[in-house]
Amino acid sequence: MASLVASLGPYYSCLWCALEDSVTRNAPVASDDGPVWSLLRNLQAAGVLLTETSDSPSTRRSLYHPFAWTYSPAWQALPNLRNALAVALNGWQGPAHTEARVALWGRLVNDEISAYLANLLRRHRISPERANGVIAMQESPWFNLSSGRRRYVAWSGMRVAASVMLQTEMNEEAAMQALCKEMQIRSRWLQRREQEARLGPREFSFLPNADWRRPIAIEVALGSLLGSDSDYWTLCPSAIRLTHAASSRR
Repeated sequence: MASLVASLGPYYSCLWCALEDSVTRNAPVASDDGPVWSLLRNLQAAGVLLTETSDSPSTRRSLYHPFAWTYSPAWQALPNLRNALAVALNGWQGPAHTEARVALWGRLVNDEISAYLANLLRRHRISPERANGVIAMQESPWFNLSSGRRRYVAWSGMRVAASVMLQTEMNEEAAMQALCKEMQIRSRWLQRREQEARLGPREFSFLPNADWRRPIAIEVALGSLLGSDSDYWTLCPSAIRLTHAASSRR
């Protein structure tokens, strides 16, 4: 188990834990199926499972992903696979694995903000598939912002895009150009204010309220490798800040 988790890395190991949890829990938001498909292909190549759609007693089904799978006999024999995964995942703790944890944080932030932006686009009747393209157009200031501030920037940009849609008789291309431009402007402005130490950690930051149900993969990561829920939303996923945050909690 430990060697397999090490080969998968923290990100895919968290996705695996989340996939196991999804057998009995609904996810709060739809997520990109691509990473989970990649995980399942890796596990199938390693002889851990087979993807299938049969109704046999050993078949496991996610409540929110369109996936069904069955474990090989050796893996079915494990007394508690979920707990074993959690123990193996915690093996990534400690200073030696700081870079791996930072990479995990960054990927989860990217996944979450992509889902958040896709939901904003969907609300305004714009194809949610365009979310990743919008993010790809962002400049370095965007990627230096915390997850909460990226959410604020996306919301602010969407307000401008919605206004342009109305002014241009629902011209989606014009709206997308306005969205990208506004997000770039807001990101640069926020980065300058951060560098000048003129912002508190929660200013211009959209943090989920207490009733918001976090995506399962984020819950897994916060419960094992990343620690503070507040840090996850208010700090940029960088090695320097993560190390500082971990030290300040000791």
